[in-house]
Parts: sequence; C-alpha cells; structure tokens
Amino acid sequence: MEFYEALTEAAECAGLSLSSVGVKLGHSRTYVSVGMSRGSMPSVTNAASMLEVCGYKLCAIPEDSVPADALVIDGALVDPEAARRAAIEREKAALQRRLSELDNM
Repeated sequence: MEFYEALTEAAECAGLSLSSVGVKLGHSRTYVSVGMSRGSMPSVTNAASMLEVCGYKLCAIPEDSVPADALVIDGALVDPEAARRAAIEREKAALQRRLSELDNM
C-alpha cells in the first residue's frame, strides 16, 4: 500500500480524522489532504510524525519479520507513479462532483 493509504488506515484505527492528524502536528486541518491531492510523498520524518499521532511507528525491519498486523508501505517499489495517479484520480472525482452540483443548480 502507499503511504497515504497506510496513514488513512492508521488514523481510522486510532479513531482520528486525517484533518485531526495535521492539527495534532501543529499544522492546518488541510495539511494531510493537501499532500494527498498533490500526490507528494512526505519526508521520512513527516511520515513518522503523522503515523506516531495515530499510535504507529515507522520501522525498517527484515521482510521475513513483518508482523501480520503491520501496515506495509511499498507502493513506490511496485509503481513509483501510483501516488501521483491516485491523487489525479481523486482530484478528477472531486471536480466531477462539483460539476454535478453545478448542473443541479
């Protein structure tokens, strides 16, 4: 899974919204959503901080030692453009919703 998928799952497990993750880090409510929509990848430090707010640790462990309940972030290895394409698809869906709302007016 890619980073923002893992963060979303971690936040849900912690009972947090993504906007509250940014606020708990001292950023705006849109901090995480802006990163997601841009398709950018956070630095290791920022990724670790966001996950820590959710009660998770960012770790590097041997592949054969990964626990079954771990959130494994490996999307960049499989497809380095996956995060960017996912962000574009989210933006496209948001624009389609806005267009539909305008059509209904």
